[in-house]
Amino acid sequence: MACSPWRRRCSSSRSRCPLAKYFVAGHDESAAAFAYGVVLSLASLSFTAINLYTRSRGLHREPFAFGRYSIGQLLYPLGAVVSLVNARVALVIYAAMVVYYAGYPLVREAAIKRRSTRG
Repeated sequence: MACSPWRRRCSSSRSRCPLAKYFVAGHDESAAAFAYGVVLSLASLSFTAINLYTRSRGLHREPFAFGRYSIGQLLYPLGAVVSLVNARVALVIYAAMVVYYAGYPLVREAAIKRRSTRG
């Protein structure tokens, strides 16, 4: 939302976009963090459903670690629940998930390359 071309319109005082108001105004962070957690939880469910479908059809080219990629199904709802108590802790959980999902494929690819060069 922060990078979208509609941010200015959504964050104005006459906005009909309440999440943008929550983020910009500095209050009701819990509601915004909760909504973010719910959306990410739904996204993780859809990602997992797609991966289960492709796995059942044999469409994965590489071995698929279901548990490692589905950790969001646990941590995003956890972040949503935690946001009702402390929005900043929830944002730390969400940020940790970003780091995990950005870093894990890099670590996995490095491990695959090491295994292939050994023999």
